[in-house]
Amino acid sequence: MKKLVFYLMMVMLASAVFHHPAQAAEEKTYGDVKYKVVTAKNGKQEIHITGLSSYQNNIVIPSKIEGLPVVEIVDRAFTFDRSDYASDGTYDPMDSEEYRKTFIKSVQLPDTLKRIGDEALAGHSLTKIALPASLEEIGRSAFARNGLTALTIPASVKKMDGNIVEANPIKTVKLPKQFETVKSKKHGEFLYTVFEQKGKKEIRITGHTIKKNRAKLVIPAKINNLPVTEIGDYAFSEGNSLLGIIENYDFPHIKEIVLPPSIRKIGNDAFSTIYYQSNRPLQLPKDLEVIGNYAYKGNGSKNGGKELKFPAKIRVIGKEAFMYNQLQSVTIPSTVRELGKGAFAGNQLKKVTIGNGLTEIPANAFRTNAITNLTLPKQVKTIGDRVFETNKLPRIVLPASVETVEDFAFADIDRSELAETTAIDRQIRICGQSTPDVHIS
Repeated sequence: MKKLVFYLMMVMLASAVFHHPAQAAEEKTYGDVKYKVVTAKNGKQEIHITGLSSYQNNIVIPSKIEGLPVVEIVDRAFTFDRSDYASDGTYDPMDSEEYRKTFIKSVQLPDTLKRIGDEALAGHSLTKIALPASLEEIGRSAFARNGLTALTIPASVKKMDGNIVEANPIKTVKLPKQFETVKSKKHGEFLYTVFEQKGKKEIRITGHTIKKNRAKLVIPAKINNLPVTEIGDYAFSEGNSLLGIIENYDFPHIKEIVLPPSIRKIGNDAFSTIYYQSNRPLQLPKDLEVIGNYAYKGNGSKNGGKELKFPAKIRVIGKEAFMYNQLQSVTIPSTVRELGKGAFAGNQLKKVTIGNGLTEIPANAFRTNAITNLTLPKQVKTIGDRVFETNKLPRIVLPASVETVEDFAFADIDRSELAETTAIDRQIRICGQSTPDVHIS
């Protein structure tokens, strides 16, 4: 065992120097920006913008760096910590010049850009922005807390993660056809639309007309003799929407929502921050296949103090789907093929079992919990950034399949041991600054 531990320590040190994968690439500087060279899933290299080289009001992002296309501005790339300044956090001409330089007033985006990450340009002084026709994805709150009065989303955009212009004095937003909402119909207290799935008509619940607090809300299994199979994006959410433009903040509190077994999909933000009664179990329908991004985020749910178990058909658990609850135990079945970043971060998890359907555990997935009992998938290859940061794992056993452990994956775990379960001639890539945060005893 001592030989194994010694060998792993040597492998880790060598890997940190010689085996950084693209995701843990060195941050460099070019003109106004900081960037990394990243290898995409298609094997091609591309540039991700990670920050600014210095504070300035007007920035230009180039289309190419090192001859490679600039395709992404990463999450919170231009989010700045202004806590050192004596100010209320907003731009004021009377503030110091140094402080005013931390607010971006204009940005020129390249025609190669495909993704703008979560809060990438939030909290600045933008009054207008031109989005390139190459853009495909806009992250959550990407332009929040600026001075935008108008925004045009190009037709190339395929995905938006919600609240993109929250806290702006926005007056007009032009959306492509794929984001235009279908007018909902009313059935009792529920709003709904009819859609087709495999040639059959089904019901998607899109909202409600409830004005008063409710102890329990039961969603019907059928409306007009058509099966209810989906809960739409933002259907019951408090304060979240695609654009983040909220006209009425007087939301009723619903303590418990009962879903019919026919529900296959729960949309993005469908039940986020609706103040579930924390001592009642979450009820997940038996036909459920997809749980969208942020679906149950911020509800403080303890699931009745019981282990959260998923139905047999579940395939997708979205980004931050159960973040900021009080869950204590969770089992992710082998049917799950997609787990979103931060899916269970900020809970009170002590026991986590991850089934064998996943080859990657994404960034922040179980960050800030109290995990002491962990079972990893047998074929997992990648453990993402900060996945188990700030937990209480007494021992970490990596399966033989592990190839890469990303930055800070096991940070702030006081007494941890990495033990390998197979031949010692394998090399595990322990990337970047995660290495000093893993203690081998």
